[in-house]
Amino acid sequence: MIALLAWLFLLLFGVVGASSSGSAPAVTTTAVAVPAHSLVFTIDGHAVQTNRPVRLQQGEALRFSPALRTLRVTRLECKHDVHRISLTGSAWHVPDLPTGAYELASAPASSSLVFVTSHAAPCPGG
Repeated sequence: MIALLAWLFLLLFGVVGASSSGSAPAVTTTAVAVPAHSLVFTIDGHAVQTNRPVRLQQGEALRFSPALRTLRVTRLECKHDVHRISLTGSAWHVPDLPTGAYELASAPASSSLVFVTSHAAPCPGG
């Protein structure tokens, strides 16, 4: 558990430490705790081990069990980047998300950490 938290800490600072060009605003980080009760889901029909870091790619289909009607997706590096998504058939197709750590949650007591490696993007609203 401690090794996972240390790895997560290094990963977050590794994402932030990447060089950027131009005058894009700096990305800030938020300390992240591993959720006590993880969501149960599959990615493209394959079971996910939520005790390990999960990496998502654009286009993958996540199916949640038990069935969910809504999903909250929070970009952890960005204080106000939170989206509530209505699900059809308890499934979510991963959109083109900026690189970073995200929390997928159905309720405060049930969430999972996932990571996306795609493209850099500043936080909305600066």
